[in-house]
Amino acid sequence: MKQTANGEPKAVEAIVSYLAGVPFATRKQILSGALAAYGLTEEELLDKSPDSKNCRTRSELGTALNKLTQQKAVLNRNGVLCLQKDRLVLVQEAQCED
Repeated sequence: MKQTANGEPKAVEAIVSYLAGVPFATRKQILSGALAAYGLTEEELLDKSPDSKNCRTRSELGTALNKLTQQKAVLNRNGVLCLQKDRLVLVQEAQCED
């Protein structure tokens, strides 16, 4: 299988861009939504052969999504994924300084 020249940054950008527009999504929805950013033709999208541009691109997207999940940039809650938002930090009032 051919490898593209470091397609990961584009894959990460496509995933983050897609997730920024939805509150949550399944892995399949994310991969399909992010794939749209690549502008593949309908013929390329229909080609499911192992060496097709469609399969290589989906593989890059899947790898990037796995890395984002491992880095906790994307949260997985029982198969539903979302972007990590700023975490709410709770402190006791006694710990606060005036």
